[in-house]
Amino acid sequence: MKKEEITKMLESDESDTDYIFRTKAEDDEFLENHKRSVIEDEMPKKVYEIHAQYDDDMFKLFGIRKKSDQKTYNFLKEQFGKLKKNAERVADLETQLAELKKNKPDDAKLQEIADLQKKINLLTSTHEEELQAVARKNVDASTMADLKVARAGLKFKPGIPEDVIDSYMNNIMNELIKDSEQRDGKTVFLDADKKALRNQATMAPYTAKELLLEKAKNIIDTGHQQTGAGVRSGNGSSSERPPVSKDKEGKFVFSFTLPEGITSQQKLGKWLTEEMGIKSTTPEYRAAYKEYGSNLPIVEPKK
Repeated sequence: MKKEEITKMLESDESDTDYIFRTKAEDDEFLENHKRSVIEDEMPKKVYEIHAQYDDDMFKLFGIRKKSDQKTYNFLKEQFGKLKKNAERVADLETQLAELKKNKPDDAKLQEIADLQKKINLLTSTHEEELQAVARKNVDASTMADLKVARAGLKFKPGIPEDVIDSYMNNIMNELIKDSEQRDGKTVFLDADKKALRNQATMAPYTAKELLLEKAKNIIDTGHQQTGAGVRSGNGSSSERPPVSKDKEGKFVFSFTLPEGITSQQKLGKWLTEEMGIKSTTPEYRAAYKEYGSNLPIVEPKK
């Protein structure tokens, strides 16, 4: 904003509104410091919660609690080592079976061979089931971690009991986990044909946050999302797409129409934050403000 525009705004505003003025460099520094403070305050809590959930999942899977000072990698390596020993035991039994079959067996030997074959079949089956269970548990744990981080950024409509919200959201997340995979280290949610569910606005695979917003939209406070740019209200836009997103070339795309009542930059800023749920500290907000506010007066003209 130019000095002339600031002067004009102050001269035309007869209200008791308080203003804070910063240079662009000061504002950029303010936004960066704000973002850093939020990250430093919230991320350790979220990381601890996710790690605790991993530990609980591994306990359910292996029946052994990881030591507090033991790294997850070393714990998993130790447990997979036990599974490997089962596989080696199968190989040893198969060698014994081959030796028994070399000679003409009598009835006792035949029974011994049959019993040995049963042991091999049981161990092989158990080993394969254990490996499949471990693989599935790892996928479920990774997906649940993504969903919990996404849920942490949501704000729900006032008046709904917390236990009702927890039950509703847990049901949604448990259903989403059933149809998920890990591809290239990322969670991918699948449709009935095992194809990735895609956001029709960007054609990118749905993120955990986008799916939660869609599945739980009837209880989410769409005007006041804590994470900002992913939700919109019913004023001129659809809840299926974020109000501001980027296309394949990295350019901002706007999927809403401006209501007729937005006649000043002051009203525009309030509408973007309160009705569209876009935080004023995000690049999405600045892009929308520039796109729709460039031809608007700073404040409502005098009548």
